[in-house]
Amino acid sequence: MTLYNEEETKKKIAALLPAVKDLKIERLPFSGNNRLYLLTAGKENFIAKHYFTHAKDPRNRLHAEYSFASFAFQNGIACLPRPVARDDKNDLGIYSFLKGSKPRPQEIDQNAVKAALDFLKELNRASCRAKADLPAASEACFSIDDHLELIEKRIKRLVPVKDPLAAGFIRERLAPAWETLRKEILARAKTAGIKTGEELTPAEKIISPSDFGFHNALVGEEGRFYFLDFEYAGWDDPAKTAGDFFSQLALPVPVENLGLFARETAALTPDPAKTLARIYLLLRLYRLKWCCIALNHFLPEDGERRKFSGEDMDRARQEQLSKARKLLDSLNQLERKA
Repeated sequence: MTLYNEEETKKKIAALLPAVKDLKIERLPFSGNNRLYLLTAGKENFIAKHYFTHAKDPRNRLHAEYSFASFAFQNGIACLPRPVARDDKNDLGIYSFLKGSKPRPQEIDQNAVKAALDFLKELNRASCRAKADLPAASEACFSIDDHLELIEKRIKRLVPVKDPLAAGFIRERLAPAWETLRKEILARAKTAGIKTGEELTPAEKIISPSDFGFHNALVGEEGRFYFLDFEYAGWDDPAKTAGDFFSQLALPVPVENLGLFARETAALTPDPAKTLARIYLLLRLYRLKWCCIALNHFLPEDGERRKFSGEDMDRARQEQLSKARKLLDSLNQLERKA
């Protein structure tokens, strides 16, 4: 991981906007995975992102996000920050500043879900799909076996966790729940005649923002929604997009909207009934995946990334363990809604 002190980073950011005079650069508070800076030039504002990199995480977050945003704007989609400049050597990207506020829980209603669906539909217009030179999304899965293997790996990554409370939860509740759910999915797939090793065809995949939800959104003027953070975006299984959307930790989507989102997402594919069955088959699996993601705070490499962005790790770990418990408790609730 390459780090720069604050002044060096600001100089590199300023170098990306050589034509801008009297540029003011202000470090913003904790922002999740990366360091964020507000750039002010007169009445115009920008956001700079200094992306976290780590030898154990080879994903090029800058390239993924900047390429996705460029693709969207080239196709007339403007409900996201516009890409302005990038510095691959120093892991820096500059984007337009969007005026808005984080959604409040009461604003996550059916209209909000429809706004998210509109974004997904725009990305998957036939004209967009035909010229989308995009990679597979981060952790993309194209067969049932792929999905199961993904969760298996995440469970195994958590085994070395040393925190007594987290380790006890993983050993006594999360791992047994995973084994039970894995067997259920395989049994249901067999009953439904779904071949677990069969991969989706290109037409059955969708362009996904990934990490898609209202935790990565702003509400602007007149209630318009904007969407942010596309470090994991690309081609993916619509079942994963739906599962992630209804399992986000920071600003959950009411499960009452599941039917609408599932139907509209399935309608993006050639065989909606087949895709819908796949979404419901894997729905609980993705809630369990987000239990694992909540516990990533207890892993050394994730701790480094969070410290890089400025998070208070002691407080955050306890909050994340509480969220993991609640998510696991909600598995049966999600099953009833499905």
